[in-house]
Amino acid sequence: MPNRGLFLTTILLLALTLSLAAQNSSFDQFPRINSANINGSVRSLDNQPVTNARIDLRDNSTGAIASSTYTADNGMFELYNISPGDYEVIATQGTSETRDNVRVLANVDANLSLRMKTNGVAPDSAATVSVSKLKVPDKASKEYEKAAKAFHNNKIGEARKHVEKALSIYPNYAEALVIRGIIAIGDQKVDEGEADLQHAIQADPNYGMAYIAMGAALNQQGKFQDAQRTLERGISLSPDLWQGYFETSKAAMGLNDYRTALTNAERASTLSKEEYPPIHLIKAHALMGLKRFDQAVTELERFISRDPQGPDAANARLALDRAKAFAASNVASR
Repeated sequence: MPNRGLFLTTILLLALTLSLAAQNSSFDQFPRINSANINGSVRSLDNQPVTNARIDLRDNSTGAIASSTYTADNGMFELYNISPGDYEVIATQGTSETRDNVRVLANVDANLSLRMKTNGVAPDSAATVSVSKLKVPDKASKEYEKAAKAFHNNKIGEARKHVEKALSIYPNYAEALVIRGIIAIGDQKVDEGEADLQHAIQADPNYGMAYIAMGAALNQQGKFQDAQRTLERGISLSPDLWQGYFETSKAAMGLNDYRTALTNAERASTLSKEEYPPIHLIKAHALMGLKRFDQAVTELERFISRDPQGPDAANARLALDRAKAFAASNVASR
């Protein structure tokens, strides 16, 4: 499935950030929190790094998940801006799980090493061939390949023609249904698009991109909690697809969960082979929400430099001016 598939979904506009700034016109209104970071690693019993393990930080006092992230290729992870307190760090990969407790002190970064019993194989979405995919006739597969190529090159009419042929040969072709669903959503035919995406999930429950595309559609409609649940399933099936983390970041922003938004945006940036400018934009959103204005300025400048004439460039420039003002207020108040 080409990356361009999710480009047809809308991104959250900078109105969220501007609204936040408008509600807090004085920097003095922003509380200062003596937070810290948690740096950790997850390794197998034979000392190999555990890649793409989900990390959840549970607040022992409330039982709520305070932050989440995923391990990098070297098994390392970081959790940012954690308030002082006692927490449980939970690492999971497939059916494997390990836990440990950590105490976070103000302005003192914590370090943690976890060991996990695994089967020695990290999830690899590219290496998995579903039974549903093996059922696809060769003629349908060839039509899908033509549709995917046209779709990647933004030749939507041509992509639509080939995907219809593929589905006429094999109506339960999940990949083809996802392309048709995204095209329909791009044409503002949301109900038709969601019906195709749901059909794709039913046809192949192990196709991660179908859930990610559905999550993107739910984000577009402002159904952020539904999007989060759907995207979590997609990421569990396809942990190497950056789009899942990007859409999860958008959902978290919609719920004002800035830490989760930033964590997932950074993961999307790490996994994306080709730089996608909106990742900088969503990171800026999250950083503004976390009152880290200097870093927000950097991300906004990166976005503008990479997409100076894009549809969100004007709003990004307005947000940049606002972020610089808050950053200057921060310096002046010290």
